[in-house]
Amino acid sequence: MRHENYTYAYSFDGQKWQTIPVTFDSLKLSDDYILMNYGGYAFFTGAFTGVFSSDLTGSQLPADFDYFEYQEQTE
Repeated sequence: MRHENYTYAYSFDGQKWQTIPVTFDSLKLSDDYILMNYGGYAFFTGAFTGVFSSDLTGSQLPADFDYFEYQEQTE
């Protein structure tokens, strides 16, 4: 981790990107956060990147993802 915060963005067409207006604390992605706040080992294995969706209506509706890209930021 190079920065204290991280954000997410999405695009419907792969050209115009919208940043989600929430900033997240990068500390929570480390095992040090678990040790400092929960007093022991929680078997945290590191941060993963992926896409997840959950149908909260109970209708078992699918969520289809055609594309996912992760780009490491270089300085």
